[in-house]
Amino acid sequence: MSLPFVIDDVYGGLAEVRGVLRLEQQAIVLEFKLQDALLNVVKTEVSSVTVPFEQIEQLVFRKGWFGLGASLCLRTRSLKALEAVPGDHGAELLIGVARKDRTLAREIASQVNYALSESRFKQLGHS
Repeated sequence: MSLPFVIDDVYGGLAEVRGVLRLEQQAIVLEFKLQDALLNVVKTEVSSVTVPFEQIEQLVFRKGWFGLGASLCLRTRSLKALEAVPGDHGAELLIGVARKDRTLAREIASQVNYALSESRFKQLGHS
């Protein structure tokens, strides 16, 4: 399952990140390119960041105002989990999702949060 995404306002609005979020067995993988926001001429090579489920606090789907746009908010347990993703986001990354991909984004958030809940329940000693 893969979801195209955009992260706007990188480096004060001078750049943006475009990529694909991929759901794997026990991780979220972000593959992306950084490009200038003005002319889309300057682009970096494809980079990849893997965030294991044990580093994820939660993944929340957010619907935009008046039905415009949507986003996923990826909150991690550590700043290090997202440090290779360009921008100033700390442990919370806001990932823009196109309107046509909202259903897929909602489904991915649901699957990740279900897996996180199941894992935390098992850690409590209940299998």
